[in-house]
Amino acid sequence: MGEATPPAEELKTAIVAGRPVRRGAGEPAAEGHTWGEDRQLPADLLYELLVRPDSDAKPRAAILVGLRITGRLNFESADLQAPLIAHNCHFDAPVNLIAAKAPEISLTACHLPGLAADQLETRGALDLSRSTLELVGLLGAHIGGQLVLSGATLTGGGYPPDLGDGTLQPHEIPTESLDGMALVADGLQVDEGMFCAAGFTAEGGVRLLGAHIGLLSFERATLRRGLNADGLQVDQDLFCMRGFTAEGEVRLVSAHIGGQLRFGEATLSGDLNADGLQVDRGMFCTPDFTAEGEVRLLSAHIGGQLAFEGANLSRGLNADGLQVDDAMFCTEGFTAEGEVRLVGAHVGGQLAFDGATLRQGLRADGLRVDQGMFCAEGFVAEGEVRLLGARIGSQLVFIGAALTSTGLALDLEGARVDGGLFLRFAAAPRGGVDLTGARLGSLYDSESTWPAQLGLRGCEYTRLQASEDAPQQLAPGQLGGVRRAVRLRRLSPGRLDVQRRLRWIRLAEEGRLVTPPAPAAGGGYSPSPYTQLMTFYRGEGRDGDARRVAYERERRRRGELGLPGKAWNAFLQWTVGYGYKPLRALVVLSALVLVGSLVFSSFHSDGRLAAVKAEHQPFVASIYTLDRLIPVVSLGLRDAFAPSGAAQWWAFAYTLLGWMLTVAVVAGVNAAVRRE
Repeated sequence: MGEATPPAEELKTAIVAGRPVRRGAGEPAAEGHTWGEDRQLPADLLYELLVRPDSDAKPRAAILVGLRITGRLNFESADLQAPLIAHNCHFDAPVNLIAAKAPEISLTACHLPGLAADQLETRGALDLSRSTLELVGLLGAHIGGQLVLSGATLTGGGYPPDLGDGTLQPHEIPTESLDGMALVADGLQVDEGMFCAAGFTAEGGVRLLGAHIGLLSFERATLRRGLNADGLQVDQDLFCMRGFTAEGEVRLVSAHIGGQLRFGEATLSGDLNADGLQVDRGMFCTPDFTAEGEVRLLSAHIGGQLAFEGANLSRGLNADGLQVDDAMFCTEGFTAEGEVRLVGAHVGGQLAFDGATLRQGLRADGLRVDQGMFCAEGFVAEGEVRLLGARIGSQLVFIGAALTSTGLALDLEGARVDGGLFLRFAAAPRGGVDLTGARLGSLYDSESTWPAQLGLRGCEYTRLQASEDAPQQLAPGQLGGVRRAVRLRRLSPGRLDVQRRLRWIRLAEEGRLVTPPAPAAGGGYSPSPYTQLMTFYRGEGRDGDARRVAYERERRRRGELGLPGKAWNAFLQWTVGYGYKPLRALVVLSALVLVGSLVFSSFHSDGRLAAVKAEHQPFVASIYTLDRLIPVVSLGLRDAFAPSGAAQWWAFAYTLLGWMLTVAVVAGVNAAVRRE
């Protein structure tokens, strides 16, 4: 039963009573290798007393304080009859608990080379708090109570641990190299909580692949080589906060968190890879969350809110296919040095970027937001904000936003906004805004912040309003009032309003947006912006304004025609105003009659417009001119007087002009009626 040291003799009786065997005055366990025989306890004695006790002296608990455990403590496949509780003890060799069963294991503030506890089963807790170890192996272990590593230091000795006999019998599980690992717990099951908090430090890697834990806390922990927890299942919350630091990659691929996932006051030097993550009650990377690597949430599902308020993401956010059942907040100083990607994402509540800075912009093609999306006061995007084909269930707000990209600043091609699109920026964007093919419930803008380039082809809206009366400044937390009701002044009907809107359309025609694969999406004539504006004015009962827009549409179309078409278009403009100004034909007719009367009167006086018959009607120059200009109805003078010389050419010209004017009136009026 081992050496008969004083602690050994005392333990034989103390273990039955559950009384501690105590030595020393709290000296650090790391100095235990210098402790003399009066503080030494043979490892094989512990085995005999806990595994094969005398039938008449059943142990209650082995409680050791300030002792040095000599030899190799090997409980492999053993069934411990009582808890093993050691505090401030020094173990000369790694402890072997592989496939062991125990009521409870507590090795607190201890120093030991390692703990091999693969497939260990405990009915109660496994407590290693404040201890120092090279490695903890818990592959497939089942802890019935809590697993406590708070304040512990794992220096990372690599897996499997050296148990002294050269083997890891009979559970040689891993085949790949696990050099430098500190905690290997693939398939671990912890019925209650696992606490790696209060200064827990792992100099090596931490693996929890496929583990199943009631609650998991890494508060104030430091992981020098990161965390690999792919397939992890946590029934309650996962806390990586209050000073949590991970210098390597943190992997939560396909993990399932039944409660909340919190990264508040955390610093990640590597990537956060949480592709396929499922969180049932919200993910909060706030406050003071810093990620120097990329944050990946590809196809993740967040059951509650997703918050990055005040977070700093050095390499951006990649969340293509993300689903958030509630709101998503990237606000209050949120900064992303890399691109923020939400391609194909779905946010069930609001999506807010108020006060955020996106250095490389936002790419969210196919994004769906069931409520509103807010990129308002303090929002800065130095790269493109791209929302191709996005669907916003309520408002899309850019009030007070700064878009500084010199290329395409805001791309809403094919997007649908069921509520209002608010485009009153802090300053006019240096780049373009593309609304090509967008479908908007309402469009609110301000001429003072129109972009340098604009795309309007195929853009549809039911209301068009000015946003000058929207609040100039929004106090923190007050944007909700704007979201509920933004008081806006309807554009005043009248010529000035129409002229402003026509300038707006010409901006879209003259600017050429660079939007591959359709580089001409914003430049050149297109009838659709005019037609949409006409539709809006008619819906408002402003038919006169609609006709002015229609007139400008036909005038601008001239640039797309060939030379004959240009000539005919100009003729229609000056004669009948494309059918929208038919009274203009009377002005043209009056001018022709006045000129013709003077000319034909002169020709009649000098004999070049002579009567055909001896008996004839009196010559009246104005009536003769009208008779030449009106091709269908005869006034009796056209055939009574025959022109010669120059008069003949003038008569032919007036007849031709008459036919052209008649055709112009008929064609213009018919076209206008057809367009109406």
